[in-house]
Amino acid sequence: MRESVLRSRAVRTLVAVVVGVVAALVVPFGNLWIKCQQPTSEACVWSKAYLPLSIGFTSVMLGIPVFVVTLMLL
Repeated sequence: MRESVLRSRAVRTLVAVVVGVVAALVVPFGNLWIKCQQPTSEACVWSKAYLPLSIGFTSVMLGIPVFVVTLMLL
């Protein structure tokens, strides 16, 4: 019984981490994909330049809350 509880808790945590990481990465890369329909556009150049900052920002502002909410819902 004790092992199944730990295993279940570990699985829930792993699922929540994966969902949080996916949510944190989809936004900046989706933005880059949308803006780079024309690779030479100014919006594409700026999106590429700010991609590391965008990933860090969305990890904190979106990834962590999604992780917490997913963990609470599972």
